[in-house]
Amino acid sequence: MSDEMEVQESAEQGVYSSEVQAILRDYHRRQIVLHMIGPIISVVVHLVFLTWLSQVWTGSAARQVTAPMIIETQEIETVEIDPLELEEMDIEQEDTITEAPTVEAPPAPAEETQAMDSIESIPEAPVADVGGFGELEFSESAVVESYSPVTINAQFETRTSESARSSAVSRYGGTSETQDAVVKALDWFQKVRNPNGSWENQTAHTGLALLCFLAHGETPSSPKYGRTVQDGLQWLANQTMSLKKGQMLGNRAYSHGIATYALAEAYGLTQIPFLRGPMEKGLDIIIRGQQEKGGYDYRYAQGDRWDLSVAGWQIQAMKAGLAAGASNPGLNEAIKKSVKWLKDDTYKNGKFGYSSPGSGGNMTGVGTVCLQLLGEAKSSEARAGVDTIATERLALYERFERKSDYTKEAHGYLYGWYYDTQAMFNEQGRAWRAWNKVFKNVLTRAQLDDGSWEFAAEKGHFSGKSIANKILVTSWTCLQLEVYYRYLPTFDISKMMRTSQANPSTDILNQIQID
Repeated sequence: MSDEMEVQESAEQGVYSSEVQAILRDYHRRQIVLHMIGPIISVVVHLVFLTWLSQVWTGSAARQVTAPMIIETQEIETVEIDPLELEEMDIEQEDTITEAPTVEAPPAPAEETQAMDSIESIPEAPVADVGGFGELEFSESAVVESYSPVTINAQFETRTSESARSSAVSRYGGTSETQDAVVKALDWFQKVRNPNGSWENQTAHTGLALLCFLAHGETPSSPKYGRTVQDGLQWLANQTMSLKKGQMLGNRAYSHGIATYALAEAYGLTQIPFLRGPMEKGLDIIIRGQQEKGGYDYRYAQGDRWDLSVAGWQIQAMKAGLAAGASNPGLNEAIKKSVKWLKDDTYKNGKFGYSSPGSGGNMTGVGTVCLQLLGEAKSSEARAGVDTIATERLALYERFERKSDYTKEAHGYLYGWYYDTQAMFNEQGRAWRAWNKVFKNVLTRAQLDDGSWEFAAEKGHFSGKSIANKILVTSWTCLQLEVYYRYLPTFDISKMMRTSQANPSTDILNQIQID
């Protein structure tokens, strides 16, 4: 019996064990299902949400693509310029550099009347067509595309727009009266220009008038003055590219320096490729015409006699050319020679001289400005020049401010004031504030109703009511009233000289052909 009972018990235990295992397996399945329900539901919900979101996004994109587009067009007024009809010009054959005899130094004029000599007229004569601005059509949109601030040299940033000019005028002490006077002067220049684009058929007069337009930021694309600027630059460029070996622009180095100065500023402001060749050809003549010590004389004569008044325009032209990116060999060296010459040969006892050291008068401003522009504003010579202008020269302006009509007596001073005003603006601070308070009132009060200026005296430099004299007087006055935005007072060409690389343009130099 005992054996049978053990077998039966053992069987019952087996059955029990099987049942227990089945129950446990079922329990574990239920637990797994219970634990999986949450994640499964979460995944399903997320999938449903993502599917819905995708449908919404796709539908929105589809609606954006298929939605009807409404395009509004607006007609932009453009300034049309007729195709260029080039006037043919030539330069007198006797204007030479290497073949002209050295000019004897004339008797030094009194300090009160030292100024640029009168410029003789240049007759028109045929020249070959040397090209032009091409098929460019200037419009308001072209201004943004071709002359954006990205491409304009930093030295011209205060000229680039009316708002930039207005900001500079306000910052540096100008007024609405000074700028109204400038606009009236530009209108007068535009009215008295010749059909061929020149002023008086003279390179100096044309260069000075163009400098006034360029100082105001006017380019060939300007709506109001564009054609005037374009024609004037075309005339100067034709004159320059027509020069033969040994020739210069105009009858004196004055004319050549002023005209090259205008071409260099125009190229720097616009970067129009057509202007590069004439600019570099003009600069090459200036570099070759420099005396061994660094000075300049009439007709670029080589000798002991020098003329600071002549040199001032050559130095301004070289400064503008370097700042514009000219690649003339020897340009940097010529500028360095000029700096040394200004300090060693023209300066004495706080003043600069006309053709002898330290004679003063109008020339103190010339020497001071040239040193400032060439990176020597902190030199002892430039500092002394500023002090002299702030005392002696300012006293002259203050004297004329008290007179109802300064034009009867001031004809001997205006040429110097052109430089004095630049020097004081570059100096800034108390010196500039004192100068600005006086000069702007004297000049704006003397402007004629037609927008020009003239000297009422019958004798003296630039006196008389001829258009030629009025152009000179109006140019030097207008440029003073544009000083607020013409150059930044911090402009320093020495920084450009330190970073410039010698990279002559073979194509341009081959065009010059004066070797």
